[in-house]
Amino acid sequence: MPLESNVSPPTEGDGEEMEPINTKKQTERSFRPTQSPAIEITGLTKNYGTAPDAKMSRLDLVSLLRQHRGRVPPHITALNGVNITVNTGEIFGLLGPNGAGKTTLIKIMSTLLLPDSGSITVNGVDVLRNPRHALRQLQSVLAQATGFEVRLSGRRNLEFYAALYGIPRDVARNRIDELLAFTGLTDRADLVFQKYSTGMARRLLVARALLSNASILVFDEPTSSLDPVSALEFRHLMRDELAIREHKTVFLATHNLQEAQQICDRVSLIKTGKIILTDTPARIRRLVSDKIAISMILSSTRPVHAADFSTELGKINGVISAKVETREFESGLEVDASKDLDYSRLFLLIEKSGFRVVTLEASEPTLEDAFLTIVKGDKG
Repeated sequence: MPLESNVSPPTEGDGEEMEPINTKKQTERSFRPTQSPAIEITGLTKNYGTAPDAKMSRLDLVSLLRQHRGRVPPHITALNGVNITVNTGEIFGLLGPNGAGKTTLIKIMSTLLLPDSGSITVNGVDVLRNPRHALRQLQSVLAQATGFEVRLSGRRNLEFYAALYGIPRDVARNRIDELLAFTGLTDRADLVFQKYSTGMARRLLVARALLSNASILVFDEPTSSLDPVSALEFRHLMRDELAIREHKTVFLATHNLQEAQQICDRVSLIKTGKIILTDTPARIRRLVSDKIAISMILSSTRPVHAADFSTELGKINGVISAKVETREFESGLEVDASKDLDYSRLFLLIEKSGFRVVTLEASEPTLEDAFLTIVKGDKG
């Protein structure tokens, strides 16, 4: 049975004070993150491979080459002095492309991997020195290793993990019923796991993570390989159910920047193992650009001279560039402007020129736009 999971061994007293799942609906985020740190990561480094150097003895060098069939093994720095602080109650995103170091960081947080240097504390507990205690504070949901027995039902799998957590059987039974209802799996609880869809399996992972009542939940690419509907439902689960209703601290590693923009309070951008920026999604978007793009379809009752109209558009405060495509009684207008655009003058000119606005779309830079700009400009 695969058991790659941050499961804390049974400890006397575990599970005796289990808080019930909050079933009261909330429509807005009344609970706000505090400034007390739930996760503190300091100077974390991790290297893979052993590069030969001048100090290596001949015997060690021969041994190294034999292990890798005569080739020099690649030396990869997965994490390079990572510093992150996550506040209690926060939804925090770690964003980066594949190979940036996100999964390595999560495996170290989950005690599945040891770093070369640095430290991690969760709710003040040192993960490296007290892993058993730390795993009662933090649970991870790893997409690549479910750790479930495919021949057992969802309910039986949860019962197995409840036993590993040392939760008394009667407490575990009630807790599992609550969690199955909370994750929407009550109707499929007795279905064998091998018949679960990918979305159902992810929900069962969340139920398992919540068994121990840990206050910090860590997700690694939680919506990868999910269909759009299942991905949307899972984002709702993370933000509205876990963060808002259950007051959990959520740490989310993803390369889906739209997902991070939708649900994260703050994000860190990571590139080749280094944190290059940490801030709110909105502030990061403003850091790289203060432009706005406006697209309109205009109708007119009389022909309009496009050149004259374009000239007048260029005189409006905030207009960077404007493109007009005019047909007989309909025109397309594309405007790139700064955020101090004089909207009143723009619409007054449109009206005076004999146009009527049929459609209007305005778009600001996305987190993806900001990320691409920052990563391309970063020389680290």
